[in-house]
Amino acid sequence: MKKNEIPEALRDTIEQQLMAGEELLWAGQPDPMRMARRKLLQAGFGVIWLVFVIFIFGDFWTMPSRGPNVGGFGSIFSLMPLFFIGVGSWTVSTPLRDYFTAKRTIYAVTDQRALIISGLFSQSAKSYGRHQIEFVDTRVHSNGTGDIIFDRGMQARNRSIISFGSNRSTYTMDVGFFGIDYPRQVEALMLQQFIQGDAEVTEKAKHG
Repeated sequence: MKKNEIPEALRDTIEQQLMAGEELLWAGQPDPMRMARRKLLQAGFGVIWLVFVIFIFGDFWTMPSRGPNVGGFGSIFSLMPLFFIGVGSWTVSTPLRDYFTAKRTIYAVTDQRALIISGLFSQSAKSYGRHQIEFVDTRVHSNGTGDIIFDRGMQARNRSIISFGSNRSTYTMDVGFFGIDYPRQVEALMLQQFIQGDAEVTEKAKHG
């Protein structure tokens, strides 16, 4: 959304994050369905996990020889199915959680930085200044929405639940604006503000 099209509620939330003299140029929000669809594969794994757990532990409480004990190792062991069911349920609910998180996520571009304001229960803001934005990659989808990537970071992933070990792996996570309207217009704005603008400043400094 252009500056004059930003709803008042969004503008108020963004302006709480702005510094003195900082000008808001654009604001938008991700498409919730787009964000939810990104985790469908993970949710599918959760469904398979739940089916497996139910198959293994389905008769756990119905057989007298395996019923819950009142103390000791037996009572702890009897809680294991609940733990595995909880893991599966949490994984299955990932698209739903991402959907509602997207509803509370706000993207903004100012004359000084890019802002991502997000959080399901409490909102926090991450900012990327002009010297942190070294590239702007844009992906346009068939429905006209698109993703703008302007940073990439390494994230650690703990695989202990799956591998029953302490293995950790790292993966690259894209950072940017996802599922936004008119991505090419936002791309042009960011290139002009952060990439081309910095190049002009550097060129002037060389000839200054």
